[in-house]
Amino acid sequence: MILIPAVVVGVIATLVMDVLGGVRGKYFAVKSLNYAWVGRWALGWKDCQFKHRNIMQAPARRGEMAVGWLLHYVTGILWAYLLLLSIPHWLAEITFWPALLTGLLSLAFPFLMMQPAFGFGFFAAKTPAPRLAIQNSLIAHLCFAVGLYIAAWIYNALFVG
Repeated sequence: MILIPAVVVGVIATLVMDVLGGVRGKYFAVKSLNYAWVGRWALGWKDCQFKHRNIMQAPARRGEMAVGWLLHYVTGILWAYLLLLSIPHWLAEITFWPALLTGLLSLAFPFLMMQPAFGFGFFAAKTPAPRLAIQNSLIAHLCFAVGLYIAAWIYNALFVG
């Protein structure tokens, strides 16, 4: 059963990503993703709106911030689940490489799905500073990779012994 380990590892990894993002924001003035946009995008699905010209100009939706944060953590859990599904013995033999690969693969989601759906283009090509957006996404997802690695050790310490 990998669901419980995936939830624990995914939540902790996403939390590490968010804490490190907060540190980057406080000390380096790096803006992180506005999770209200994620919620606005997801809440639009019920109206069959999957793409925006510019999500920043779309009308706000009730509950968008909560939905956005929830989806952020559910996505972290899903990536942890995929890691544990593809390498079932990883929690027994923790190494950094599978976590790093998972973090890098997770970049496909913002680059190829979210940014185009938000109206920002593939790889944020329609933003004023695409290279900066790519760099920030890369760093955030590397932080997620570090979070996966740390979370695996925490999981083992708490539940495996």
